[in-house]
Amino acid sequence: MATSCIRWRTTRSTTRWTAATWSSSSTRTIRPSAAQSDPRGRAGLRLGFVGADTTLLTALDDLLGPWAVSGPAQEIAIAALRDHGWQQATQTRLARDGARMHALLAHYGIDAHGTPLFHWWAEPRAEAFHEHMARRAIWVRLFPGAARGIRVGLPGNESAWRRIEQALREWNDT
Repeated sequence: MATSCIRWRTTRSTTRWTAATWSSSSTRTIRPSAAQSDPRGRAGLRLGFVGADTTLLTALDDLLGPWAVSGPAQEIAIAALRDHGWQQATQTRLARDGARMHALLAHYGIDAHGTPLFHWWAEPRAEAFHEHMARRAIWVRLFPGAARGIRVGLPGNESAWRRIEQALREWNDT
């Protein structure tokens, strides 16, 4: 006989959904194929998934505490997990846009590393770069101190891509 369990938990920085169907002979781990994050720092939906036996799920409950995920977030997560076409299209788009960002940064002499969603690089003038971009209404993440770097996410539309390219061109001219 199979047992199902769905648990939703949120920590300060992440949201977790534990969902499992198992029998005495099997346990599944469920992972989303794509994750969305907003490069401009706005609130978003971030979910993680764990499938495990009852003992482990109970231990996770004890560790994570009683954090709830809103009903709309649950519906979005369920729809995303069921929509394999959307997952594939999102992965394709993120890979394409991530490669585009990497090439754009490289064109302006920036040796960035990261994922399709975010690119980071060491920047000796990190504060000045951060201010330069902010004055052009482009949000980048500043890593001061020992990290001394910048992280940039993907722009949301073609107009934003053009603004980033213009800002990088102007930065190169300084």
